[in-house]
Amino acid sequence: MSVYISSKRDSGFVDWWEWRKFLETIYGLEHFWYVARKNGKIVGFLGLALANHPIFGRYLVTAPFASQGGFYADSEDAFLALIGKAEELQDKIRARYTLIRQMNQKWDLPACWQNDHSYATYNLHLDKDFYSFSKENIRGTLRNTINRFGKNELSIMFGRYELIEEFWKVISRSMKELGSPYHSKRYLEALVECMGTKAEFVLSKAGDGRIIGGGLLISHLDKMEILHMNGLKEYKSMNVADFLYWSTIRECHRRKVLSIDMGRSLVESGNEKYKMKWKPIRNVLYYSYRLTPKMKIPSLNQSNPRLKFAINVWQRMPLVVANFLGPRLISGIL
Repeated sequence: MSVYISSKRDSGFVDWWEWRKFLETIYGLEHFWYVARKNGKIVGFLGLALANHPIFGRYLVTAPFASQGGFYADSEDAFLALIGKAEELQDKIRARYTLIRQMNQKWDLPACWQNDHSYATYNLHLDKDFYSFSKENIRGTLRNTINRFGKNELSIMFGRYELIEEFWKVISRSMKELGSPYHSKRYLEALVECMGTKAEFVLSKAGDGRIIGGGLLISHLDKMEILHMNGLKEYKSMNVADFLYWSTIRECHRRKVLSIDMGRSLVESGNEKYKMKWKPIRNVLYYSYRLTPKMKIPSLNQSNPRLKFAINVWQRMPLVVANFLGPRLISGIL
């Protein structure tokens, strides 16, 4: 199986056994994996996780907590066979819907499925030398911002276990400022335990020694995937997020990483506009839903008016309360 997954250029860390083990360890997520074979050779793979949420209900999804992945097929026959297994499972366990997240979709889905293109992912290619990359991708205002980093006395750290405590403190606070729940510190500990050297953290530090931003990085094959990279709101004038991204890009160049996945964002959102200033390749994702009768495609993002009130409440909540409730809510938002 690992050889088959490694042959897929659009595969991700969610396709590895370590990710399944991690999610089973920390949240007890149940997984269903299917393999399509022809003449004894693997020609397709489908990995589904079962979510149970007190608000959003029971549903199946590929690539839990990630942008895309968990479904690959080398032929239309394999594609339809695996889709059929997803439909059978959904009906058997009475899930509200099934969501398959893909980078590309070669064949048409059965009529009972609907495609949604609300999200995109953004990839920076680092196959050129650092000078050429900087000349092509770093321009205008962004270049001026990067030139000012030295004046702000910002510094960077990369690490694993030794950075968990500080990373969790800064990222949980930053996510609350954005109005979103976050995982527990134990989640990060289990992540490093299960993923090994594939998982690491990056932290930015101000001149006074205070940690002001951070990011979670996961390496897969010859690419680096960025998760949860944010800076504290009060240091926005210091362009902490820019410093984190720029430092990560430089480190990936040093390690000879060939590409960086900047993560998923809602199309035409502020997050997308931010990422596009780095001149990445933008890939609109295929999110395929099989819904129960009369159900509409879920909108679990900031564009949903119903969630705006919840976001405002969360931003005003004391941090200690948010850190207690956050893992209980986010564990079922896959």
